[in-house]
Amino acid sequence: MAQHEKSTTSVMTSRAGALGPSMQQFARSPRVQRIAVGLGLIALIQVVGGIALTPQGALLVIGPITLFAMPILGALADFAVPQLGERQIGWRVGGIMIAIIACGSIGLTVLAQAVAGQVDLVGIFSADPHVAASHLTTFPFTIPLGALFFVIYLEVAIVSGVPLLTTQRARDGLLAFFGSIAAGVILYQLLANWASVPAAARDAIGLRDPGGPIDALDLAGILISIAIWQVLYLFLGGWGVQMIRRTWQRIAISNVVVIGLGLATYWLLRVVAQATVPQIAVIAAMLVAGVLVIGILFGMPAAAPPHQMPTLQRIYRLCLAGVVALFTFLALRWIGMTLQPRWAIGSLELWIAICGLNLIGGGTMLYCRILLPVLK
Repeated sequence: MAQHEKSTTSVMTSRAGALGPSMQQFARSPRVQRIAVGLGLIALIQVVGGIALTPQGALLVIGPITLFAMPILGALADFAVPQLGERQIGWRVGGIMIAIIACGSIGLTVLAQAVAGQVDLVGIFSADPHVAASHLTTFPFTIPLGALFFVIYLEVAIVSGVPLLTTQRARDGLLAFFGSIAAGVILYQLLANWASVPAAARDAIGLRDPGGPIDALDLAGILISIAIWQVLYLFLGGWGVQMIRRTWQRIAISNVVVIGLGLATYWLLRVVAQATVPQIAVIAAMLVAGVLVIGILFGMPAAAPPHQMPTLQRIYRLCLAGVVALFTFLALRWIGMTLQPRWAIGSLELWIAICGLNLIGGGTMLYCRILLPVLK
């Protein structure tokens, strides 16, 4: 009996000894280290951007500014970073790009506030809801315009695939970015209305009503529903549509499919399921965060022709994105309920949405699409 126990202990010790080096080798692998650093950076962005000013303050100040940062981040990742090629760049260029994103996002926020009504710096930078209440706050009054900028840019860059088609990255990148901004302003003026805000309140804070057919906040809900399918299109590599050989036919069909699915999703959630716009925003933001973390940070997209990736593997990766989305929601919900039990402006759902879409999704893109390529 004693000999048997000694033999068992010896086997377990030898297995543990073999496991130790393999675990160390796993932890030291470049892929694991890259993912660990990325998760650390995303957590830091979440703490600084989503919590440091309190969740209420983050919703008022950080939410709009980071939303306007998204098309700038995308344009740099899609057009500027590939232009650098394989050259050794270093921290200087990375710092310049971060400065462009930071300054550009504030500039776009000011522009959007001017389009919505008037420039009011207190409404941009005040984290105190009682102070902000008498000003034209960027949340929620610039959110529909910011969503338009971002979704239009994604249609150009992801769905239409302009960065993959162009041979003049600098020129076409500028056209894609500024064209998205111009189109966003035009569509906002044509589509949005703020009739849900009483005329006396609009006059008091300087909010203009464009008089369009769609409530401005419903417009934001429609746009974020489209964003779900834009990111899934990226995650799946345009699976199905990419088999169309003619470029312009593929671009046209891709845009119709993505926008159509987005509109159908909004209708199902808003009309059939009776979900509110904040609830739709949470669902969309969590899905976007899950897809970007799995597809870009973990390097496990479901983008491959059918003969190169089995259907079960594709489903498995989609399920992983869903698990990350659910875990992110539960974690953010607990943090938000703990730190901010009452909301003077906005709601817990909207804070979760800006954390998932802007901070986690944007942080993932910043790390994987800009910092890693530039600092390689």
